[in-house]
Amino acid sequence: MSDLRARRTTVLVVEDSPEGRDIYTTALEAAGFDVAQAADGAEGIRLATESTPDAVVMNVSMPHVNGVDAVEILKAHPATQHVPILVVTGHGSTPSIREGAWEAGCDDFLAKPVSPAELVAAVEKCITENRSRGNPEPGDAEGNGPGRGARVRESRT
Repeated sequence: MSDLRARRTTVLVVEDSPEGRDIYTTALEAAGFDVAQAADGAEGIRLATESTPDAVVMNVSMPHVNGVDAVEILKAHPATQHVPILVVTGHGSTPSIREGAWEAGCDDFLAKPVSPAELVAAVEKCITENRSRGNPEPGDAEGNGPGRGARVRESRT
């Protein structure tokens, strides 16, 4: 989607597995995104609130702050409440994890394993839908997006 890359679009990957971070980063960079990385939920929250990325890819099981709690914190923070968050987890078949991620405010949910093409398509969809809702570009604190509970339909890929 060339519209997304007319200006450099940044995705924050929050994943405690170095291999997972590398796979996601490689796929997203190959698709034309700039990528920032965080190794746990606490670092992800800090980086997201400081830099306001265009989207966040969030793992669930991580040290310090788990992904579901990080989603809830980011959706409650004025600087990041409009940022779409894609939760990617190996616990995708666990109903409580899925429902917890939706209740926390995630914009989409994918169960691992996730192919590079699936990841890129889901990130592009999150960003496109977020922009079509009229949410501000990163760094625009004046916008009033949906905040918590802005549930987008779940991916079935």
